[in-house]
Parts: sequence; C-alpha cells; structure tokens
Amino acid sequence: MKQDSIAYLLFPLVVIVILGAFGFHYIERWSFIDSFYMTITTLTTVGFGEVHPLSNIGKIFTIALILLGVGVATYSFSRIVGLIVEGDIFRTRRKIKMDKQIAKLENHIIICGFGRLGRIVHRDLSLKHQKTVIIDNSEKVTEDLEANQILAIRGSADDEEVLKSAGILKAKVLLTLLPSDAENVYVALCSRDLNPQIKIVARTENEASESRLKRAGVDEIISPYSLSGNKIVERIMKPSVSNYLELAGKKSGHGLVIEEIFVSPDSKIVGQTLEQSGIRSRTGAIIAAIISSRGEMSFNPRGNDVIESSSTMIVLGHGDVLQKFSEVL
Repeated sequence: MKQDSIAYLLFPLVVIVILGAFGFHYIERWSFIDSFYMTITTLTTVGFGEVHPLSNIGKIFTIALILLGVGVATYSFSRIVGLIVEGDIFRTRRKIKMDKQIAKLENHIIICGFGRLGRIVHRDLSLKHQKTVIIDNSEKVTEDLEANQILAIRGSADDEEVLKSAGILKAKVLLTLLPSDAENVYVALCSRDLNPQIKIVARTENEASESRLKRAGVDEIISPYSLSGNKIVERIMKPSVSNYLELAGKKSGHGLVIEEIFVSPDSKIVGQTLEQSGIRSRTGAIIAAIISSRGEMSFNPRGNDVIESSSTMIVLGHGDVLQKFSEVL
C-alpha cells in the first residue's frame, strides 16, 4: 500500500471539510468550532440535527455540501479500506510464495542480521549466484527485502522456529552477524543444536569473546576491524601483493579468478597424480593448493601428489581456464 495513494484520496475530503467549515462560518456567522462540528455531522450523516437554526442560504449550502461531500467521503473511505485490504492480501500472498521458495532450498546460506556487514556479504554472495536467506528483526528491513524479491524472514535468529523457517536443516552455512557477541553466541548454540553438520561463521568485535563463540560451536570467527586493519597494512606495506590478491578475488578484472573446486568421488581423476591427470598441461590452470577431505592443506602441490576423493583444489586462472578445468573433472 502506497502512502501517496492514501494522501491522494484524503486530500479532496480535507478540502471539503475546510470549505464546509468556512462556509457555515461566513454564511451563518457561527464560531469555527460550531461550523466544523456541523460540517462533520453533515458529511458523516449521523443526524444529530443543526447546531443553530439555518437560514435559507445556509440550507441551500448544506444541501450542496451533502450532495458533494457525502459522495466524496464515501468514495475516499471505501478506496482507503480497499487499499489496506489489498495490501494485506498482497503481503500475505508474497509471504506464502517466499516460504515455499525457502522450503525448496538446499545448501544455501543463512545470514542473521542485515546491517552494514550483512548487506555487503549478501551483495557479494549474490554476485556469485549463491542462494541466501536473511533473518532480521526489523519489519521495514524484511518488507524492503521481500519487495525486491530477496528471501527474508522477520524474527529473532535465536528462535528455533525462525531458524527452521529459514531452512537451517538443509543449509550449508550460517552467518551470524549480529552486533552483540552474546546474541551471536546464543544463535550459534541454537543452530548447532538444530543442525550439527552446518558450518557456523560468527562476527565479533571483542577478542575476549572468541573462546565463548568457539565453545558455542562456531567454526570460523570474523573480526571486521581486524580484517580491515590487516588489509590496510597490506595495502601500505605490500601494495603489489595486495593488488594481486584483490584482482584474483574478484569475478571481473582482466578475467582473472581464484576459485575452490570440489573433487567429487565419481570424478575420473580421483586416484591419479597431478601429472597423470594432465590438468596443468590441458587447462593452463595454476593449482595453488589442495585441501584433503581431512582438512590437510598442501601448498603448491607437486606432480606426484595424488588427487583424493572429496578433496578441494584452490585454482587460479581466467574464466575459460576454469571452464576447461571443470570439464576435466
């Protein structure tokens, strides 16, 4: 429902009330309060009778006010009610549709809190075409998100029913980016209890809270100020390295991309060495590291390193290179 639509409907009604009050005041010489009261009782047709006896001119003015004003008032109020009902129905339908979309999601990311950090994270995840669901307590925030076709749920992220509505049982990552460390701890506890396999990433502004977040089941802890400080230092002390990493981390920028690619168990290169697989020679990709299914990382792997099932490769190259790499896998 748009506010300007209601204002547009109320404007002629306000004009008629003002004209009616001034009309009775100048025709009948009544006080403004009596004139305003007479106008309202006339337009609402409550039938209380005249405040004072009317002159003939006053009676003619009252007839004109009834014919014009009652029609306008009836139309305006009926349209306003219609807009309210229509808006409620539209929001209800949109909410039902959104709930159905969320119920179908798998391996999505839940973002708890849509502040400045949450907005940046959601924007970057959207650029990577990653499905997300946002949980926020603000009605205005969630309404704006829903209006822009962004999956969102209004509620507290430490409420189990809200987390279930966001699809936590099928999500792969939960980001709790709330401003309070205590809130993030409680969200982590609830999330870990509902889904022991989910990866939980939490924000903190206080290093002393990191141990509590770890005990609550958080896998990774983000300190925005520490990250920003480290990036500033890298930019000052190692500008070329910083530019290179920033370029590699972007989806665009001379086509250079750094990605992590999962090696599925049914891939034909499982069990082969890097040299036998021919990945480097056939694709031209730079394999920076291989992370085993156990979490062990091998930097700059050698040609005789064996490619294991369910491992992850950190690959650097242009877009077409990564496409060839995926085809080889």
